[in-house]
Amino acid sequence: MLAHSLRLAARTLKKGRRVTSADFPDLIAAGHRTIYGARLATGDLTEDAAAAAVAALLQADGIVTRKAYTGRCNPHAARRGLVTVDAGIIDRITATDEAVTVATLAPLSPVRAGAWWPWSRSSRWRWGAGVIDRCAGEAGRGAALALRPSAQKRAALIVTEQAGDPEKNHASAVTSSRRRIEDLGSHLGWCSAAPTGAMPWRWPCAKAWRPVATCS
Repeated sequence: MLAHSLRLAARTLKKGRRVTSADFPDLIAAGHRTIYGARLATGDLTEDAAAAAVAALLQADGIVTRKAYTGRCNPHAARRGLVTVDAGIIDRITATDEAVTVATLAPLSPVRAGAWWPWSRSSRWRWGAGVIDRCAGEAGRGAALALRPSAQKRAALIVTEQAGDPEKNHASAVTSSRRRIEDLGSHLGWCSAAPTGAMPWRWPCAKAWRPVATCS
């Protein structure tokens, strides 16, 4: 298994690749005559197995892990929601060994189903089982990550505008607001426009508010 990527004339052998006799002709053509190898000791883990093991410790309701590759494993959101993060637990997990890396989004970030936000990474191709045991001990102190479901709401939007504003300004405001609302699991059910400085309790609706029929 390659400890790092190797660029040859004909192709690139990726880090973590299992080298076989089929690779020898290209290696020889590139001037490599000797391959040094090492066997994993009983209980040792490869970088992919280690990354998957750390990611599994972070798995919770609404969070699923996928196959590890090149020393990293990405948990994914099974549904839309808000991310909660216990930074203390994450910090203690990454402090167990310099080769352990866990990255996350900021707490309360919205995610869609299928999105990935945290990832665990192994920067060492061989791991001792003791490192994973220490990570598990820290992960067992609480929920490092969680995915809280979003409450579905129907939102209303009032866009203020000045005389002479191009229509594209209004359309852009509605589009960006709709996207943010949908990221939170809700939808924009009503939107309207009003002159800048207008107060709803001071202006008759028929005069001040201009309904917009682009919302559902």
